[in-house]
Amino acid sequence: MAAGSTQRLLPRRLLQLGDGRCLGYALLGCTQDPVGTVIYAHGWPSSALEATGPAATGAQRHRLQLVAYDRPGVGASDHDPGFSFHSLASDVAQLISHLRLDPARVVLMGTSGGGPYTAACASLIGTGGALGSQRVAGAVLVASMTHTSGPGTAGLLAGMALSNRLGYYALNYLPHSVTRTAVQATALAVRPVLQAVLAADAAPGTAASKLGQQLHQQHPASSNSDGGPSKPDRSNQATTPCTPSTAGDSAAAATL
Repeated sequence: MAAGSTQRLLPRRLLQLGDGRCLGYALLGCTQDPVGTVIYAHGWPSSALEATGPAATGAQRHRLQLVAYDRPGVGASDHDPGFSFHSLASDVAQLISHLRLDPARVVLMGTSGGGPYTAACASLIGTGGALGSQRVAGAVLVASMTHTSGPGTAGLLAGMALSNRLGYYALNYLPHSVTRTAVQATALAVRPVLQAVLAADAAPGTAASKLGQQLHQQHPASSNSDGGPSKPDRSNQATTPCTPSTAGDSAAAATL
């Protein structure tokens, strides 16, 4: 339900990856003859919808195309049972290849919880092999998460809210199985509330409904600038294979 709601607010295009999963992404900012492209990694918990704010406005102003993707298991992107920094970097490399972008004119951008993933992509893309041989132009981390234990981390948590500090302490010092269970339990507890809020906000006349209408006018799903057909809402079709946004380009191998 949540995925369907975010899909209505920001129509996604779908890319079928080499392992058969679908990666959801949206093209924002300047999509016609841009001077460069920014690959946007959203925070946590969030989705590509996050990029429709100041990031898209700034990209438009500076003639930059903004490609915002949903991380696996979020929004329109399928879950990745083998998710890792390396697997995500491979997904992003395939997206760059699929859109036929010149890596030398691509900048990776990650905000908050998307920062570590952007740093990993910047490190891994361009190192050869399946991730290509040409590096991207650069990476930008905005209010990024980082490690909070070990050398050089003294004082990093100062000034944070108590709940944030406790969360970082738990990640640093509790067994991984405990923190993972706590995160999963929190997600299960919060999900019904978020679904109810999304359902209420999507009602006609509400702020979310008006936002959705505005976004559809600015970025209609029926006119993909990458040449592909419009994408249906797959929120109730999780087991149905996706259709690549350009026929024949399944990005089975990411050669940049």
